[in-house]
Amino acid sequence: MKIVWLVLMLASSTLRAQDAAWVPTRDASKDEVINGHAMETFEAGVKPEWGYATPQQDTFVAMHPREDRKQAPLYVVLHSAGHDVMSCVDYT
Repeated sequence: MKIVWLVLMLASSTLRAQDAAWVPTRDASKDEVINGHAMETFEAGVKPEWGYATPQQDTFVAMHPREDRKQAPLYVVLHSAGHDVMSCVDYT
């Protein structure tokens, strides 16, 4: 669990260094347990200068191992249009 927070802190500190107005926020109301893994849910919007015609909301999750493990690998799941992050996590 400590490694997940470390990765998130490093990622968000890089974002803050680049632009303090664009930082993902945790949405604990969407946290779930899928396939025995606790997950924390984060959301981030997009900036107008990125050119989207309508407002967008991006969601990502930090998935915890079923058991507390030392040196657990970081597992990243990317998904494309047509799927949401939760269906992809559930599938993988």
